[in-house]
Amino acid sequence: MNRRLLCVFAALSCALPARAQLVISEFLASNVSGLRDELFEKEDWLEIENQSAATVSLNGWYLTDDSTRLRKWPLPSWTLAAGRRIVVFASDRDRRPPQAVAGQDNPGTPAQPRMATNFKISNNAGRFLALTKEGTGGVVSIISAYTYPRQVPDVPYGISLNTSPVVPANAPAKAFVPSATNGGDSLGPSWRGASEPFDDSSWSSGSLGAGISDLATWLTAPPPSSPPSTLGSNLDSITFRDPTPL
Repeated sequence: MNRRLLCVFAALSCALPARAQLVISEFLASNVSGLRDELFEKEDWLEIENQSAATVSLNGWYLTDDSTRLRKWPLPSWTLAAGRRIVVFASDRDRRPPQAVAGQDNPGTPAQPRMATNFKISNNAGRFLALTKEGTGGVVSIISAYTYPRQVPDVPYGISLNTSPVVPANAPAKAFVPSATNGGDSLGPSWRGASEPFDDSSWSSGSLGAGISDLATWLTAPPPSSPPSTLGSNLDSITFRDPTPL
C-alpha cells in the first residue's frame, strides 16, 4: 500500500512489542480518493503485516477500535505467509469471506472480496485502533495498537519502516543536462544501466546531492545544507548517474 506514512512516537502512539508476529502496519481513516472495495466504495482500511519468518494462523486474532472490547471483531480462519500483508476494510460491513489462496489476501473482487470489520475508523484525535490476540487461559493481549492524532484525507498513518540507503551520502555522481544540441533529447534508456560500461566521460562530475539550477555550485563535496533558492526554476530536466556499484 501507499507508504507516505506518518507516525508520532509519543507515549501510546504506536504500541508494538518486540518480535510481534502480526502488526497493523498502516491504516487510512479518511479515504477520499484511494482504495475501493468490491462494491467500488471508498472505505476506511487497515493493513496487517506478518513480520515473522513463518506462516501465521489468524485464529484467535481480533481487531478493535474500543479499548474495553478487545474481541470486537474476530479475524476469520485464514493464514498469512511470512512477509505478506492483507487489507481489511473498516466499512462496518462485518464480512469474513473464504480465503481464495492460503497465506495471502483476496484480490478484492466481487467473487473474492477482502475482509471488512464491524466498525469504521474515526479520524478524530485520541482515538484507539488495535490488533489483539487471545492467549493461554483466554487472556487477550494487545499486540499492535495506535492512539493517534487527527487524521487527514488520503494520508495513511502507521509504523516507521526500517530502511537501508541504496546510495550513500556524498557518493560520487555524474550530471547531464539534456538538450537537442548535445544529443540529450535522444539519450534513450542506455544511461540507466542497460549497456554498461556507459560512457559518461563528458558529464559533469561531483558528489551528491545535486540539483538542477546551479550545477557548478551544487556539484560539490560536501553538498550544501540546503538547495539553491532557484532550484527548479531555470532548467526543465537533468539526468543523474551514480557510478557506485550496488
